[in-house]
Amino acid sequence: MDEVRIYHTPLGGKVWWATLVMLALFGVFVWVLVDDPIVSNLGVIWFCLIATGVMGLFFPLVALWERLAQRPAVTVLKDRIICHALWKTCEYRFDEVEGFRYYRMDLGRTSQEFVTIHFYKQVSERKLQDASKWARAIRQFNTRLSGSQESIGASTLTMKPQALCYLLNQRLKEYKKG
Repeated sequence: MDEVRIYHTPLGGKVWWATLVMLALFGVFVWVLVDDPIVSNLGVIWFCLIATGVMGLFFPLVALWERLAQRPAVTVLKDRIICHALWKTCEYRFDEVEGFRYYRMDLGRTSQEFVTIHFYKQVSERKLQDASKWARAIRQFNTRLSGSQESIGASTLTMKPQALCYLLNQRLKEYKKG
């Protein structure tokens, strides 16, 4: 079984669409600031310019940085999964996992796709017990929403969410076999 490395989509996908929308809003925002005589303070204009530009380019730059650094968003190994977020790395061992499921959350005109991680009951209870008060509340909310405490955000990955879910379930099956 080979290691599978899955990256965020550096080109295309929702990341770039969100960036284009943010930059368009930025243009409208600057136009209003420049056109309005009350808010024609150069400092305010520069602050809005820099803040909106940074926010609009944040995710594409993170995706590009991950690709240049050869750091995948998700690494699937024979006995575990490693998920890299910007500031955090999570490792999920297959001996703690019962299964994976595809979950799609519809948000009006858009949606987010996830692969939910379903732990064995004892592991779920332990993770809930070990969590802080705020983390426990988030885990309980996630469980009510998707049926699982934890999930992998799969909307912006180079592998389709359903294919990732299938791959993870296949690897889990192979791990349990031998």
